[in-house]
Amino acid sequence: MEYLKDETAWTYDGSSLSLNIYIPEHSASETINIECIWAGGQDEEILRGMKGVLKRMKAITPETKQFFYTYVDRYKTLPASFLDFAQCASRITEDPYNAVKYIQSLSYQALCDMLDNQTTIPELFKTRLKAQAKLPTI
Repeated sequence: MEYLKDETAWTYDGSSLSLNIYIPEHSASETINIECIWAGGQDEEILRGMKGVLKRMKAITPETKQFFYTYVDRYKTLPASFLDFAQCASRITEDPYNAVKYIQSLSYQALCDMLDNQTTIPELFKTRLKAQAKLPTI
């Protein structure tokens, strides 16, 4: 089945990195076979462990906003290196065919560098945020 955003028979949930398949109403006694074919080679390795990272970054985003509002600049948006992590799951949900590309574009080093350059944010929070964003090793 082809993915058509507004008329889908399936969707991909970027937060849980899971496929959702919608089937028409049918009798409970009727057998339905659904076959999914995994077309990627290295993609599975890249996705491994990312579900936890995406979940943790989503959970820490409101607190990060508060810290940046309080300690950096209340009128600025969050830095791109953080938003790449925080919005990755949403990007994958909207564009599942490029899930691997979005994950490969995450730069833990860029996030750490940005945090290290923020001299007004408490060190304890910076350490926590770095721990939450730590990417799995492939």
